[in-house]
Amino acid sequence: MLSTDVSGKEKFTVERQMYTIPETAYLIGMKSTKTRELIRDKKIFSVRIGRSVRVPANAIEEFIGQLEKDSVVDAEKGLKHG
Repeated sequence: MLSTDVSGKEKFTVERQMYTIPETAYLIGMKSTKTRELIRDKKIFSVRIGRSVRVPANAIEEFIGQLEKDSVVDAEKGLKHG
């Protein structure tokens, strides 16, 4: 991706596509152990590269999106029953 900095110079930047478990945990606001559990339970998609586990950026976005959808459904259920 080509962008321009404040001085007007063009620079090439690359957006991250894969994250480690600690990085993923930080991004979703959870501890690494909980993040590992979510990966193990297939709630967050991950890939293995040799012995390393990486989480694609879109898998993090999908996980957060699902949390948001679930929260809306739970809130709507609470309004109907309350």
